[in-house]
Amino acid sequence: MKITALVGSNSKHSSNRKLLQFMARHFDDQDITVADIDQIPMFNENYPGGDPQSVIDLAHQIESSDAVIISCAEHAHTVASSLKSVIEWLSYNLHPFANQPVMIVSVSSKPQGGSRADGLARHPELARCQRGSLAGQRIYAG
Repeated sequence: MKITALVGSNSKHSSNRKLLQFMARHFDDQDITVADIDQIPMFNENYPGGDPQSVIDLAHQIESSDAVIISCAEHAHTVASSLKSVIEWLSYNLHPFANQPVMIVSVSSKPQGGSRADGLARHPELARCQRGSLAGQRIYAG
């Protein structure tokens, strides 16, 4: 199975990046590619020339995958702005999540963990991803 694992933070020391890297190593029988978002500009519907090439490339990577894992960082009790911006890019003109199973994971060293970051699952673009997904299901481990 070909899986795109989307890092939900542009932090170089992201624990969510480390989680996805661990998953890629641990589940080596799967083709898991960790995709960083640090080269994607903040969403701007008036971006000169249309969608940036980095967004188009990420959209193609997601479309060519069998599934997507999004490791969602939590900042100030919500989704990191860098990830929210990427989701906006990927739902404005392009729609690579259509018919894709999507799993959202989060890790944190704080007592609440990433429990508030799972609000990303309610984003209209991701809420439409029903094929093979755990729509509405939440699993917390502490």
